[in-house]
Amino acid sequence: MKPAATWQTDYAGSVGKAGTNWVAGIQAPGVQWAAPTIASVPRMVQGFNTAAANGTISAGITNAGDAKWRTRSEQKVTSYTAGITAGASNYGISAQKLYQFYTGAIPSLPSRGDINQNLLRANTLAIALHNAKGQFKG
Repeated sequence: MKPAATWQTDYAGSVGKAGTNWVAGIQAPGVQWAAPTIASVPRMVQGFNTAAANGTISAGITNAGDAKWRTRSEQKVTSYTAGITAGASNYGISAQKLYQFYTGAIPSLPSRGDINQNLLRANTLAIALHNAKGQFKG
């Protein structure tokens, strides 16, 4: 049997092949993911609720602790920033839609004034945003 250190080296060295296999699996999954994923939502919720009720989630959080959470989160910074880069186009589309909404909605808001006038203004904007929900997706 190979030493554990070799396992780690082999694992890290497989990144090129793993990336290729990842894309191939996405392009030809064999089974589409949407319908089975939607169908599994009730089981996911049940599993989450069970784990929350029996203390499994709390135990996992306690086991990880703040230091492990910080270390592991910091190690994922390249994934985080790569995600920002990958999503920049969709973000731009959404930002443009939201900008157009605001430039149309803000001039039609009630004027600023005392607290009641400002609350009316904020509430009017909140209702307009709520009514436009889902229209800003990229």
